[in-house]
Parts: sequence; C-alpha cells; structure tokens
Amino acid sequence: MVIGLAIGLTRIACVPRADAAGQSCQHLAQLNLPNTKITSAETVAAGAFTLAADMTPSLATFYKQLPAFCRVKAVATPSADSDIKIEVWLPASGWNDKFRGQGTGGFAGDIYYPLLGQSISQGYAAAATDL
Repeated sequence: MVIGLAIGLTRIACVPRADAAGQSCQHLAQLNLPNTKITSAETVAAGAFTLAADMTPSLATFYKQLPAFCRVKAVATPSADSDIKIEVWLPASGWNDKFRGQGTGGFAGDIYYPLLGQSISQGYAAAATDL
C-alpha cells in the first residue's frame, strides 16, 4: 500500500505540467486515498529543509545543500489499530524517472530523513515510513 501511494504521488507530481511546480505539489494534499489521509503537501525551497533545533551541524549542512522538492506527509490507517506516518519527497526538477523506497534499518519507528535527502540529491523520488 505504501509503495503504491508513493508511486502514484510520483507519477502525479513529477510529470511536467503547465502550472507551477509548487502549485502541483500543493494540489496533492487534495488527493482522496483509501485508508490514507494526506496531512500536508508543500514545496520546500532549495536549502530550506530543517528539522529539530538540536540537529547535528553536519546534518544541518547536508540539508542546506538539498535541491527544491515537494514534501508530502500522510498517515495510513489500513487497520483500526494502525497509524503509519509516511513521507514522500518528489524532486521539483531534474527527476531521474526513478523511485527509491527508503527503509529504516536500525531506526524503525522513525522516518530517517538523511536517506530521503540523499535520494532527492540524486534525482530520485523517494518515500519512507515510520514502520
């Protein structure tokens, strides 16, 4: 389900359109998906992504180097007791026509943002969950 959501968002957002990239990104928030709620869809300007104030200096420097991208946040509830956080990052330009699903490795229970950033830096559309 998560991979299907991510690939669907990638196809919608990364196809060249006549309207502005930011406008296409924000329109993703209006998607009506089964068992999933899009909580936000916003264009993040190049170098503007930040996380908590206690972030390490090396991560802060890395995030300042990221290109512009569309950040889509969602919550999937495929069962009554589930609450799966999802992030899909889509390049604003220079998409390499490839998708990369990011695992959490030893960080299960949290979205690992450095891997999403690495993917965007390499032109991939990428998604991760907190599963």
